[in-house]
Amino acid sequence: MGMADQECTFLALPDDILAHIFTFLSPMEVMALSAVSQRIRRVVCFPEVLRYTSFHFTHPPGLFASFVDAVRACAIVELDLNNCVQLDAAIVEHCLRFCVNLKTLRCINTKILPEILLALTANELNNLTCLEWSLLSKGFSHTEAVLQQLKQRKLTMGLQHLTRMYVDVHADIIMGHLLVYVLQHCPEITSVHVHEQDTIISCPGLSHLVMDAYARHENWKVFTYTTECAASTHQMDFCMPRPPSPMTGTIIERCRTDVVRYGNVSVSKEPPLRSCAELNDSCIIPTSEGVTQLLLCLETPLSWTLLHEMATRKSNHLRDLRALTLATALWPDHAPREAITAADVTLGEFMAACSGLRELNLASFHVDEFDCCEVLSRAVIPHLRSLSLPACALSRKTSIPQLANASFRLRVLDVRGQRPFSEHVCVRCVRIPTCTSECLSSLHELCPLERLTLCELPHVGRLDFLMKCSVADLRIRNTGPMKDLSPLLRLCPKLRSLTLHGKHMLETVFQFLNDLQPTQSMRRVCISLHKMRDQRVNLLPLLQRLFPNANTLHVHTQWKGKSRFNQIWTRLPNDDCASVLPDDILELCNICDYTGLQKPFLGQYKYYNL
Repeated sequence: MGMADQECTFLALPDDILAHIFTFLSPMEVMALSAVSQRIRRVVCFPEVLRYTSFHFTHPPGLFASFVDAVRACAIVELDLNNCVQLDAAIVEHCLRFCVNLKTLRCINTKILPEILLALTANELNNLTCLEWSLLSKGFSHTEAVLQQLKQRKLTMGLQHLTRMYVDVHADIIMGHLLVYVLQHCPEITSVHVHEQDTIISCPGLSHLVMDAYARHENWKVFTYTTECAASTHQMDFCMPRPPSPMTGTIIERCRTDVVRYGNVSVSKEPPLRSCAELNDSCIIPTSEGVTQLLLCLETPLSWTLLHEMATRKSNHLRDLRALTLATALWPDHAPREAITAADVTLGEFMAACSGLRELNLASFHVDEFDCCEVLSRAVIPHLRSLSLPACALSRKTSIPQLANASFRLRVLDVRGQRPFSEHVCVRCVRIPTCTSECLSSLHELCPLERLTLCELPHVGRLDFLMKCSVADLRIRNTGPMKDLSPLLRLCPKLRSLTLHGKHMLETVFQFLNDLQPTQSMRRVCISLHKMRDQRVNLLPLLQRLFPNANTLHVHTQWKGKSRFNQIWTRLPNDDCASVLPDDILELCNICDYTGLQKPFLGQYKYYNL
């Protein structure tokens, strides 16, 4: 043992303890430790240290090539390259050839072409059991040719052991055919999650193709489908009293309707389960057995009776729910008075039955004068961490204190109003004084709140309610005119991610930035304004100076056309710095809310704090 080893108490620990500690380190940290001593160099190559290896888009490209060498690669069982667009495709291919024991590969939004990845599975990666990948238009314009090569066996693949797949796919019918062909050659596949990107070019045929393949595949048990359309429940179709859904069709046929209505669904063949259900005059109560995520729409006054029956069943499977979305269908008129009267008692019983909830989405749950927060304060749901509410739920100054005194401690709060020109609206969400700055004045009581989203809240005109808050991620869109944003960083000293969208914010945002001193803590900033004048073209360099440690900076207008303004900077080398990562588009630009819903890929949790 060298002199450096003797002087360090940490290095006196046994090898197995050191190896366990090193499993929490990034590849960059592992490489740095290798230079400490010969012993440490040996320990960091233990299989348990390298078994799970994850890279981040801020890591220099050379790190991957030097880390995944012939020696270390054999010990890697799970490799996460999601969002690593800084890595050259040839380097990724070369290093993957060494990973002969790889079981799980995550490579969403990387430069490696799908045909290269599929070819690798024929030999070096033929032990894969889990694959997360992308089928996107960028860099893959020859999809049809690749599909023909596969059919003619000029290109072979080996996914015979694959059981789980997640795929980000561009909304294109040819992409759908390629994906289906690949899935047909995965005999052991049991679970597939398809996330459809680019909702502007919607492709219903894509989901139909995949669902048809799902229906025919004997071993494939679970199918999950998400889209960017489900950025929030406001974009789902809850706004019509419809005839009861026919129950004669197969679960696959009913799932097609769910895809159109919700764009967010999971379905299981055995037992036959859907994650979306409606309570209406059909008097059919959906099963919750074996379900951990459920979207439930209350469509008629009878729904409250059915909800009560679900809550009081002897076999209470609701306690197994981890994520729940409750919504009410809206009519131009007010909800019937009997529904409002039943809401307090029934929802309280239902929440009591859902004692295992981690996420609850009530953003589309509107019942006139019903006090949602008061009911939640009485419910015993101690594990709840994420809550999404409509503006009408925070129309009283007592609402936030009620949540603060509840059995749970929130880390995520999402509050959304409604646009008044919508055909079906909640009257209380669009009238004065629903969800004002005063109603949010007790927000600091929700410590340790980490993420706060405020959307479509025209009566929020100042941010002093953020005083003493622990918020690290703040997203604001279309609030009332803000007189002063200057104290924002003083109010939220832990802020790491900031989204400011709104037509009333133009001058306020620029005044805020001009008064701001450089801050080291900010990692992500997205500013989207109604219009951007030509003299603002230097805004992105200004943001780079103000936030020197940022990973993502995005400045854009809200409307397309000749006046469209879009500037991007990401901490990536070369031309890649002008691309926005897909999860940043969802979280920053679209201000998504997947609380209580099936979730697409939303970034690498391990590197969330980078």
